[in-house]
This record gives sequence, C-alpha cells and structure tokens, in this order.
Amino acid sequence: MPFAGCRFAHASNVHLDATLRDVGPVPEELRETVRDATLTAFETLVTTCLDGALDFLLLAGGTFDTRDTSQRARAAFRDGVECLDEAGIPTIVVPGPHDPAGFWTRFERLPESVHVVDLHTEHPLHVRSDAGTLATIHTARTVASERHRRFDPSHSDPRPPRLLVTDRAVDPHGFDFVALTGEGPRSTAGEKPVLHHAGPLQSTHDDGQPGGTFTVVEVDERLRTRLHTRSAAVVRWERMQHALHHHDARQLDADRVAEDLVDRLGGLLDDEAAVQVVTWALTADPRAVTPRRRDLARRFDELWQDVGSGRVLHRWEIVPPQGLTADDDFTESVRERIRSEHVSAETVLADVSNTELYARLGRDLDASRVLARAESHVLVWLHEDTEGSRVA
Repeated sequence: MPFAGCRFAHASNVHLDATLRDVGPVPEELRETVRDATLTAFETLVTTCLDGALDFLLLAGGTFDTRDTSQRARAAFRDGVECLDEAGIPTIVVPGPHDPAGFWTRFERLPESVHVVDLHTEHPLHVRSDAGTLATIHTARTVASERHRRFDPSHSDPRPPRLLVTDRAVDPHGFDFVALTGEGPRSTAGEKPVLHHAGPLQSTHDDGQPGGTFTVVEVDERLRTRLHTRSAAVVRWERMQHALHHHDARQLDADRVAEDLVDRLGGLLDDEAAVQVVTWALTADPRAVTPRRRDLARRFDELWQDVGSGRVLHRWEIVPPQGLTADDDFTESVRERIRSEHVSAETVLADVSNTELYARLGRDLDASRVLARAESHVLVWLHEDTEGSRVA
C-alpha cells in the first residue's frame, strides 16, 4: 500500500521522577505538584498521542536517569506505554547516557509494541501498522553499514520516511527527518532533512534555556515535514533583570521598587505552567541593597498577594555591577561571613540570602519524600540482585 503520511510525537530527556532543583522553598500546597512534575509531563505526552491518534511515540534518549530511578518512575512509564499499546500506538525508545541499553534489557513486562533502538545497532527498525510501514528508523551505525549504497531521496514511488536518530555528526543525505539525542536545549536546523532536538520534556533545573516541550512531527505523502510544538511543562523558570541605581541604602524606596517588579511580572505569567519559578536578578551595589533586602522582599510579597498568583515562586539574586570586585572591602567581608557559615565562597553574591537559604534546606526537607526514595532504591537493588542471582 502506498505511503499516505504519518504523524508521531518526538520527545527527549523525560527524566521520569527526577527531583527538581532551583525551586527554593516550596509551599505545602505546591509540593506535590513540583514533586510529580516530570510524571505529569509524561502523562501529557501520552495523552496527546492518544487524543491525536498519532502513529507512534519516539523517545530520543534520557527517558530515565538511572542514577536516580524510582519504582514510581518505572510504574509511570509502564502504565503510559501500556495505554499506548492498547490504542495500537508503538513506542520507540532510544537509550541515552543515563539510561543505557543495558538498563532497558532488564526492564521487565513491557508491551511488545515497545522497541528499543540502540544507537549501536546495525539494522534499521521498521515501524509498522495494519496499513503498512509507517517509517524506518536508522542510527549512525546503520548509516555506516549501508554506506555502500546511497539512498535516493527523489525516488518517485511513495515510500515511508527514513528517520535518523543520532548523537553525533553524520551525513543526513537520504533521510527525511533527523532526531538528535542527548542532553541539550530545543533546536531545529536544516530543511531537507530537518535536524531537530526536542529539548527536555520537563526541565529539572534553571538552565536558562526554554524547555518543557515536545514535538508532533507530521510527514505527508510527499515526505514534507512539519513540526508542531506542544507544551508539557508543569514547572517553568523565568529570569527577570532589574537594575537598581542606588548607592545608599537610605535612598532605596522598597515600595517603589516592589511596585515596579510586580508590574513587570504581571505580563510574564504562563497560563500553561502549573508553577513558575521567577528569579529576580537585581543589579545593584550590595552595600545599598543588603540592608533593605528584607524590606524589599516583604513589600513585594504583600503586593503580589493582592494581584498575583499562589503558583509563582520567587528567588532573589544580587548581581554586583561592573567595577565592584572581589577586592572590595564589603565583598570580602561578606565572603568571610559566608566561609564562617560553611557555605561555598563561590556562591556568595549569587544570592545575598545564601546563609538563610542553606539553613532552610534542613527545615524544608520532606522526610516522607526522602524515605520513599530510599525505600524505592532499596527495592530496585534487591530486585536487580535477585534477577542477577537467577541468571547466575
């Protein structure tokens, strides 16, 4: 049967059940939302595949981070791919640096519609449906093994698209779409073929890059490719720059500054994200701002409660202006105080409330979360040890 086009979801760096960093103290009412952010993002991805009746799902590396893999993560993945299997939607998994091929060979009870494409395999995978072949998925190794014959992209007969998944630079000639794997931000280059990195499905820290998306790729019968961005982020980070031109603490009007900040933030809210973490980077002389920092933060919180949203978390940074060096008496005195509090001197002035932040770390630890993660790790180790003993 002639190829009539296909549509698939392309996602990467899902990092199921990874712990989010750079969020600061989280209110009780938002802790579950933040804790489950990566799991919720994966649910959104699966739901999009089901609601849109997509032909298959391509996970291009980083589905798990085996350094921090929980039973919840495994269960969430299994539940998702089983739902896709019931709808006749295959899942194509590309191992990544933190979920290598060996990890997937030990993953039990996955549906037969889940296919693991090792980047070192020499044989392409044919993704099929009742209507015929939907696509052929190649790796850099298959390109090397087939370099004796060149694909002809201008072949006149309708054919399924040739997709290349790769973590290295290869000749994309003859392919219709190139899925880039590995860590990295969302990016798109080229036209024929399109080279695309979907970026993290849910960012796990403030990396300064847009994240929290996946891509619905549409390939028509003439092998023309269109990309449609979909949002999955539960938590997003934003960074706001604000310059304060005050050299004397007595001249700093906390009310006026707080009002300016609230006005700026009003147009920044992202309705698609459940939680936004906003880092306020204030460029100012720390000698002027530090004595009034608490007044400024308190007044900002008061104003924001009147006009803002409880789903926005705020972090503060003081960025010294040019000309203020580490030799400055004030900076050196702060460094000395930080050293006495056993806090890395390299982080000083990244946040003037570092000592307070480090103190909060102990108070804000979620004991149930820590115990659950420890129990999950023990169960995984016991399971793998038991399976290893059986094999032996």
